[in-house]
Amino acid sequence: MQSNLKKSDQAYKLFETVEQAKKGIILCIVQAGNALNELHKDNSYKKFNPEAKDFMDFVVNELKISYSTAYNWMKISSEFGQYLTSSGVGTSEKKLVALLPVVTAENREEWLHKAQELSDREFYD
Repeated sequence: MQSNLKKSDQAYKLFETVEQAKKGIILCIVQAGNALNELHKDNSYKKFNPEAKDFMDFVVNELKISYSTAYNWMKISSEFGQYLTSSGVGTSEKKLVALLPVVTAENREEWLHKAQELSDREFYD
């Protein structure tokens, strides 16, 4: 959809604010996923809480997030993190999670751009 707004219009500025926030949210997810991967990789979460039964216990009880959320953030970070941080592509966490089982190294860039450009309806059809 093409807008008739000028860059000086308040509505355009608000639109741009939302677009930047979407990108920022994804970059925060990548950052959190990187940290979670590091905590998990070398069991350093045990330094924070030696009593944690396992990583899942640490995530749920110390970080207060669901294990599925932590897992998704970790996978998003591992699979897309480098590209998302260097390209500035902004999309939703929901779309990135949907891409996890289907994306390959060969089609990653194409799918990430589709996730950014397509509406939810177009993307999920």
